[in-house]
Amino acid sequence: MSISRENFSPALESESKKNKLLDQAMEPEQFGDSLLVDIVPEQQKTEVPVFLAPGWASGVETFREVAVSIAEQNRRVLTVTYGRKAPDKRLFDPELEQKYQSDELRKSLVLLDVLNDKQIPQVDVIAHSEAAIHSLITAALAPEKIKSLTLVNPAGLVERSSVIGITARFLKQCHKSLTEMHGSRPDMKPVIRRYEKEAAQYFLANPVRSIKEAAAIAKTQTFDLLEELHRLGVNKLLTSLN
Repeated sequence: MSISRENFSPALESESKKNKLLDQAMEPEQFGDSLLVDIVPEQQKTEVPVFLAPGWASGVETFREVAVSIAEQNRRVLTVTYGRKAPDKRLFDPELEQKYQSDELRKSLVLLDVLNDKQIPQVDVIAHSEAAIHSLITAALAPEKIKSLTLVNPAGLVERSSVIGITARFLKQCHKSLTEMHGSRPDMKPVIRRYEKEAAQYFLANPVRSIKEAAAIAKTQTFDLLEELHRLGVNKLLTSLN
């Protein structure tokens, strides 16, 4: 019994679409000392892109599959690996440095620089872990730029902790997640290996900054940032605590 090629065309078309999006995800552009992935589907459901903000010690490698999955829904997706090599030479407004941790403020300004450089008026932000902190800062600095903000496992919602405590909790959570993934999703092993490699590169590229970032997480209370946004009238927040 012969089967018409037309019966396979939707699947073939879907696979072709995914491959095109994956090609874009595999070619990050240099953005200052950061790496930026900008996946633009041929047809877009909305003019508002998604900014996938990665958590501590992760970036474009770790979130490649997630970014492509979102792009398959006809959404433009941007994600970034924050730079590790550039010196801390950018001078912040003294008032901002008093208000926010400088290592989180730096990432917030990268996010804003991306939006301005790409001429993106508004964005839906999905922020994972530590990225919740600098995404909330971004929303406070430029609320008109953020259409919605989804926080996934946000950092800073527990009691204040030491750098050692933050690092230990981070490693424990990673171990738990990796163990669960290895056990239930064998196809995720390449993703896990990329994450492990990216995390190691992240720390080794600038150990001093990594420690300072851990200190910034330890000192930040996300509830305070949420309250600030509420005072500013920015209430388009969806928080997941999974």
